[in-house]
Amino acid sequence: MNDHGETLRRSQAYLQALFDNPLQALLLIDAERQVVAFNRTAQVHMQAVAGQVLEVGDSIDTYLSEQERDSFNHHFERALAGENVVAERGFSSPRGVELSFEMTFSPVKDPAGSSDEIIGVSLNVLDVTARVRPLEALKEQNQKLTSRLACARALARIGEAAMSATDRPAILLSALTIAADTLASDRGAIYDVDFARGHATPLCDWSNPNAIGVKNEAAEFPLDRFKSAVQFMSVTHSWMQSHAADPDQRLIDDGSSQLLHGEMEIRSLLWFPFLFRNGGYLLLVLNQVRAEREWRAIELEFLDSVARLTRSALDRIDLAAQRAHSDETLRENEARYRAIVEDQTEMIFRFTPERTITFVNQAFCRYFNKRREDLIASAFRPEVPARERPRVDFHLTHLDPENPVSTVDHQVVLSNGDLRWNQWTNRALFDDSGRVTEYQSVGRDITEQRRTEIALRRSEEQFRLLIEEAPEGIFLLDLAGNFVDVNERGCTLLGYQRDEILARNLRHMLGEEDRATLPDQLAKVCAGSTVSGERRFIRKDGSSLPAEAISKLLPDNRILAIVRDISERKRAERALLESKTAAETANSAKGQFLANMSHELRTPLTGILGMSELLLDTTLDAEQRDFTATLRDCANNLLAIINDVLDFSKIDAGKIELETIAFDPGTVVEESLYLLAERAQSKGIELVYTSSPDLPDSLIGDPSRLRQVLINLVGNAIKFTEVGEVEVRIAVESLNFNRRDPPGTPKRITLRFAVRDTGIGIEEQSKLFKAFSQADTSTTRKYGGTGLGLAITKSLVELMGGQITIASQPGKGSTFTFTSQFTIANDGSVAVPRDLAGRRGLVVVGNGAQRAAIAATLTRLGMRVYEAADGIHAIAALESAHAADLRLDFLIIDARLAGSDALAVVTEMRSRPYAAHLPAIMLTTLVDRHPQGDVIPLAKPIKQARLVDALMTAVAKGESSSAPTNAMRPPP
Repeated sequence: MNDHGETLRRSQAYLQALFDNPLQALLLIDAERQVVAFNRTAQVHMQAVAGQVLEVGDSIDTYLSEQERDSFNHHFERALAGENVVAERGFSSPRGVELSFEMTFSPVKDPAGSSDEIIGVSLNVLDVTARVRPLEALKEQNQKLTSRLACARALARIGEAAMSATDRPAILLSALTIAADTLASDRGAIYDVDFARGHATPLCDWSNPNAIGVKNEAAEFPLDRFKSAVQFMSVTHSWMQSHAADPDQRLIDDGSSQLLHGEMEIRSLLWFPFLFRNGGYLLLVLNQVRAEREWRAIELEFLDSVARLTRSALDRIDLAAQRAHSDETLRENEARYRAIVEDQTEMIFRFTPERTITFVNQAFCRYFNKRREDLIASAFRPEVPARERPRVDFHLTHLDPENPVSTVDHQVVLSNGDLRWNQWTNRALFDDSGRVTEYQSVGRDITEQRRTEIALRRSEEQFRLLIEEAPEGIFLLDLAGNFVDVNERGCTLLGYQRDEILARNLRHMLGEEDRATLPDQLAKVCAGSTVSGERRFIRKDGSSLPAEAISKLLPDNRILAIVRDISERKRAERALLESKTAAETANSAKGQFLANMSHELRTPLTGILGMSELLLDTTLDAEQRDFTATLRDCANNLLAIINDVLDFSKIDAGKIELETIAFDPGTVVEESLYLLAERAQSKGIELVYTSSPDLPDSLIGDPSRLRQVLINLVGNAIKFTEVGEVEVRIAVESLNFNRRDPPGTPKRITLRFAVRDTGIGIEEQSKLFKAFSQADTSTTRKYGGTGLGLAITKSLVELMGGQITIASQPGKGSTFTFTSQFTIANDGSVAVPRDLAGRRGLVVVGNGAQRAAIAATLTRLGMRVYEAADGIHAIAALESAHAADLRLDFLIIDARLAGSDALAVVTEMRSRPYAAHLPAIMLTTLVDRHPQGDVIPLAKPIKQARLVDALMTAVAKGESSSAPTNAMRPPP
């Protein structure tokens, strides 16, 4: 028991030393408002603030002014009611020094009583005057220090609560309540994560009383629901946080992100595991439901301290059940000591006047990389550079009972050689005779703060240098427009000395027009807007300065204005305008010249063409006819060149205007191909046209310009193709409208046209769309042309809101693709004749692309189509249909069927009784458009309207004949 008593006495001595904490004033006041006890710091603060000496037994009201008494009584009564109250007040000392103190009112319970009767209030007073810093750049550092201090106070409160708690739930609830409240959470809970049971069970929960509408939702949940997250925390012993806007990937993998951030409406959550054991751990959960937030490093450090403190408190509870009452009291005191001292981030050590260390905390040991047992009773002293030692010693040796505390900043050298800045608050402890018995020093590392201060000074110097070296004039003004600073360039621009500018207002420097708008401009800047624009300043010599200025409001309520001289730009703009005017004049003259020349050239050319046509209609010998045909062709080529030059001139002058009339895009393509059909058929080239089923039949745009583009591209394709085919495809690229648009809203559509040939291909493509250029000069010599066609085509496509591209392989052919935008004139539906719907037909065409195009058109018209490439396969298809008891209503066959006589194939088919009256549509060329036999001629290239007419004729002809006995009629 003697050992226990000695340990208890030493523990109480340590607590007394804490009570005499040099950083905080501590007072104990009973319920009758009488001072029961106080420490030395409280006496010092009272003398500094009120000029009075504290006495035990005095009423606390004796030391309060009337204006302070109401506020103090309010906080005091709340503490007597069981609350912990924190308040901050400012005071003026008798010497006129402004001081700020933070006061913590905490209820004191009767330790000897059996109930929780509150017998008084403990008042902790902390001098926070040092928080006020003159530099804005240090605010963030101060906030960090404030946060650390708040966390330290919270840890002290948790420690106090842990010391007074008698069971585990009370410890956990107090730790949760204080931690969640300190971090301003909306709600929180502590769960027991038990792997054996596979569940997490809530041990306690808390909700912020100031968060209106926030309710606790702590409930038991299976661990499988959060498997990845639980496993991560178990393996890494690390925390995790997740946000509605950026969910943690583990929660997404578990499928629990929607539950937490969706159904439970948690904006941000923090899961902090601690007290790990075999088979589980405790999990601290903090939720934010009103707004998202990030937990800072200092807050996570605080939670780590809470976890360690809670762990220590829980350990104390577990040990308390196994030991005697005296051992329990000792452990409580030791736990309290560790909570308050060991968890502090500040370094604390005590030493005798002979420099022998009597106490160090863990933070001190960590910082100087020393073990506690090596420091106690040693003469260790932080290594201070020689130049700073006299100043450090001076602060210690000049402490006396009247001024027992001093603070000094100095550098120290760590064991690894690093040079760091420390701030130490030294307190001397005196005996009754005034002799120093011990020193206590509390320190912290301020290296980052020092670096910030140095960086700020350097930044300000660099900023000032940048301002002075800037090529623009930089001005600082107050809210009324008075100049408060200006750089050298600003003085040069306006022709004033710096002191002359600083004595003036901005309105004195502006031209009359800008001066009139100045009040409105200043109001906009003061309201937070950034105002920019051209201004005209008046120099000292009275000359005018055109400038570009931008102004904005700075955080210190000053206006920053940056002014750039634009005199050269204005001169260049004037010169450019003069050049533009001259160019427009020249261009107008060129256009007028071309218009006149076109009339003068076309008139004789028309005569030449007319006379050559007349000559060709007369009796000429072969040589004369050849000469006349050459004359006609040259005139046509010359007329095409003139037309190309005139079109290019109009486009270059921007005088081409598009029509907006209704047209059928399919008809435009068919007409374009029809105009070029004779030229293609004379070379044995097939012209093929295909379109997508969703192509509208009525659009609004310029069909003539679209036809011009198609004729140019298809004409080029025919020109450069010796054998094979030229195919034109139309497809819907995009529909640029919303079905929810109100009625009457124009519906825009983008069509994609592709012109494909099997010609010589193009190797050099970079110059294709440039005026007066072709891919190869040999091409010009062989095929002719001005090199304007594709340039005009590209311009017309761009006028129609599209683009044109080419894909080509030499020797294999080319594909020109272009897009154009139009407006849909109606719903775009295609009217299908009722007599054709459901009919069956056989298409026999050797060219695969043309056969597929015809089949697609018939399918779009609602008919069923069978295909064959030659006569043999055509007869086989006819017999297969008959075997399936299906009747063919018509036959479409190409007159130029490779390897077969088309008329012979038709005859062979009709020789069968079930096809004796099969109507046949024969595809012919423009040259031979009247074939022999009982067939319906249809000239290529095929127009849809003519195809429909031919089909209607064929169906009517088939129905007028006697119906076969073994046939299935299509439904009506």
